[in-house]
Amino acid sequence: MLLSIFGDSIMAGVVQEDGRYSRCRDPFQRLEAETGARLDNHSSFGSTVVKGYERLNKFLRQGSLGEYTLVEFGGNDCAYDWAEVAAAPDENHLSVVPPADFEKRYEQMLLVVEAAGSKPVAATLPPISSRRYLAHVCRDGLDSAAILHWLGDLEAISRWQASYSAMVSRVAEKLGCRVLDLRSAFPASGPELEQYLCQDGIHPNRLGQQLMLERVVLPALAG
Repeated sequence: MLLSIFGDSIMAGVVQEDGRYSRCRDPFQRLEAETGARLDNHSSFGSTVVKGYERLNKFLRQGSLGEYTLVEFGGNDCAYDWAEVAAAPDENHLSVVPPADFEKRYEQMLLVVEAAGSKPVAATLPPISSRRYLAHVCRDGLDSAAILHWLGDLEAISRWQASYSAMVSRVAEKLGCRVLDLRSAFPASGPELEQYLCQDGIHPNRLGQQLMLERVVLPALAG
């Protein structure tokens, strides 16, 4: 079975170690070895659903998708230009891909996959650590107090990211397509969650990658 993947750094297997980002390939190699599946992975660091949609359509002009196509976006889409927020904490700011645009484009991606003869699979987002994420955002000197003033409270970060994951589930339910619930693999918050996340608070670390594989991905393929 060939599995196509379009996503961001989560599905690219990116981890942060000692302040640097690299790819953790072990879970993908294990997945192929244990299931016999072949992966055609088009995921990339920093990608949004807008970029993913463009990449998907470009690929389809010259290639074909696998039996299943996993679509995973939202983590970069829900981010803000934090420098602008810190500089003007009393003004309104839009996320990189606002919710209505995200939901519309995500649905379009799943429909394009289906029209291309592949079975679309929507992926929910692993939860994030608001505490670690804000520290990461402000690592080069951004005013964390100003950002917190704009947010209202620290956990607004996690709630906002969770709303994008909820949109993924809603679109999948609307279209009747399968869901790979990566979010369900993790503890909801706190130190229990952070043991599976990198210092940036966003990316699953190597333990987190293993957790997703063992609790969600392998059982889904076995079923």
